[in-house]
Amino acid sequence: LGSIPLDIEIRLIAEGDKRDIATMQIENEDLHTLGKRCCDCTSWPPPDAKNNETVVFAGYPQIYRGEPRTGEIRIESVPIIETVHDSSPRHFSIGLSGEDWVKLIGYRELSELTKFAGFSGGPVFRLKDTEIVVLEPIGVIYQYNSYGIIHALHIGFINADGTII
Repeated sequence: LGSIPLDIEIRLIAEGDKRDIATMQIENEDLHTLGKRCCDCTSWPPPDAKNNETVVFAGYPQIYRGEPRTGEIRIESVPIIETVHDSSPRHFSIGLSGEDWVKLIGYRELSELTKFAGFSGGPVFRLKDTEIVVLEPIGVIYQYNSYGIIHALHIGFINADGTII
């Protein structure tokens, strides 16, 4: 989100017992302070991911983590655009080709990203091809395997009020 103080205990809505996720309340004032916008959905839950659909996902790769200095918290996220490889009623998978990845300014070299441990709990967004780029939340990453596949649950296990099914 950015750098603002958040009392997570007060804002916590739910924690997943079996899933690597928690939901919390973010106020419009927080978004305004940070100059951020919220992803909107036309309906909840949004439609499930489909085969060959373009998605954007992000995670916090363990390989990028280092020892922070005293009093420092460092979290480096990595956004990636890829295609849904396979989709079922419960989850979907994203193949990591790496062929068309583009380094973003301020991010590390892509050659350093050799393992994806630490992406669990990260969001997956549908990249809507409209005049204005629209990101619609559609999933939550739960696993990466050694074959270069990211697995994500369709986001319908989270209710519109943030509670987790």
